[in-house]
Amino acid sequence: MGVTVSTVKDTNGQLPRGAYISGVEEGSPAERAGLKIGDIMVELNGQVITTVSEEIEILSQMKEGDEVAVKVFRPKTVSEDGRISYDGEYVDLTVTLAVVDEIKQ
Repeated sequence: MGVTVSTVKDTNGQLPRGAYISGVEEGSPAERAGLKIGDIMVELNGQVITTVSEEIEILSQMKEGDEVAVKVFRPKTVSEDGRISYDGEYVDLTVTLAVVDEIKQ
């Protein structure tokens, strides 16, 4: 997919649980689909995810060329040190999977 993620820890209900995107590779399927640093992936293909392990499990069952429906919580602001605002909106995107190493060439 082309993202670097970490599991959102307990935020006292101020943010949704999911996979926080801390990096998006240039030219990757994630970048082409519109995923951004600061987004929190909360669903893949309609399945709720609350950890990076759940994201990996779902993606491991897919192959290159498959389309993945991704729902993210997109905060209104993301600071340079990665802090995100608690207000934002949910955005639906579609990522077409590809082998990221081949994209860089």
